[in-house]
This record gives sequence, structure tokens and C-alpha cells, in this order.
Amino acid sequence: AGVDTKADVIKDVELLGKRARFLRRFGRIVAEVATIDDAAVREAYEQVKDRTRIPEAEGYVVTVGYAGEGAPENFEKAKEAARKKAEQARERVAGGESIEKVAKEVSTDDRASSGGAVERHPINSRSASSALRVFDQIVAGMGQEGSLSEITETPEGYAFAKLVKR
Repeated sequence: AGVDTKADVIKDVELLGKRARFLRRFGRIVAEVATIDDAAVREAYEQVKDRTRIPEAEGYVVTVGYAGEGAPENFEKAKEAARKKAEQARERVAGGESIEKVAKEVSTDDRASSGGAVERHPINSRSASSALRVFDQIVAGMGQEGSLSEITETPEGYAFAKLVKR
């Protein structure tokens, strides 16, 4: 005997048929009764658009890597030197110096040659670029456009970012 002859399968198929007929009838009733114009659709969209869009950002990132090799004390020294260099770079930018200039001078990531510039992109877009991943991590918690982050430790060193646009 086939599956289609079992009582429970026959009952489920009948219920699905009834449900499909109900949904078709319900859809026709709603279409007759409901009046939706462009203005109503626009208003509904405006109310939810910020909750449904993928967050994006653009700005700048400066990463100072550490290259401690050999003994653990060398690594710790390199790490501390990188932190100090990152803090000094951030102070320069906070003091009004161009972040692009500072990034070109001190940054060790793949964005350094472009002055640390990060084009507008979806945050956490799984980029292959370590600089973009660092930027995304930092700016995810930043709210105000134009703000400068604090120093953040990364697997490669220390970094800070400037959020230009969200």
C-alpha cells in the first residue's frame, strides 16, 4: 500500500487543502475590503526602515601592529611600543591633524597607503581585509558621525577609527 492510502496522510492532505482554500478566500476578502494607497505604504515603510536596513559605515582606521619576535619579553616590549605609538597617533588626530596623514605615517594595515580610508560598506560584511574587520568591530559601537574611537586592542596590535558616515 502506498503512502497516499494511509488514514493519517489522507487526513493531513485534506486539512492542507482546506487551509489553502481558506487562505485564497481570505485573501480575496482582504483585497476587497482593504484600501492601501501609496501614502500608506510610504508611511509604514518610514516607521520601520531604520530597524530593517543593514547598518553601513564609512570612515578611517589606523592600526599599529606589533612585531615582537623570539622571547616573550620581546613580545611584551613590542606590544607596549605599539600601544604607545597608537595612543600618540590618536592624540595627533584628536588634536586636529589629518587622520589620512597620520595613517600614512604610522598605520601598518592594508589601508595605510590610502590614508586609512574605508569606503561605505555593510558593517560585518565578512571582508577578507583585516583592516575592514577591525574598522567594523570598532565602529559597530560608535553612534555619532565624526567621532573618534578610543584605542582598541586587536589580534595584530592596536587600532582606532573615525566614523565619517553611518
